[in-house]
Amino acid sequence: MSEVEDKISKSIQDLKDEDKDLRRKAALELGIIGSEQAIDPLVEVLKDKEWSVRRNAAWALGRIGNRRASKKNKH
Repeated sequence: MSEVEDKISKSIQDLKDEDKDLRRKAALELGIIGSEQAIDPLVEVLKDKEWSVRRNAAWALGRIGNRRASKKNKH
């Protein structure tokens, strides 16, 4: 497994952590990485009780979606 794949897996796991700051950071990191593998876990986090976690998840999903759209427009 590559370093990026390890980071994605750890961040996805961190989305389920009890620590809201860790969940918020994980959502942000997944958006920066931009992996489509994170879409379903991020959608689940949109239901988080903490607004800052939901905000970062929404931002991450938008960023991943923009990357996907950009890739499709290049072909």
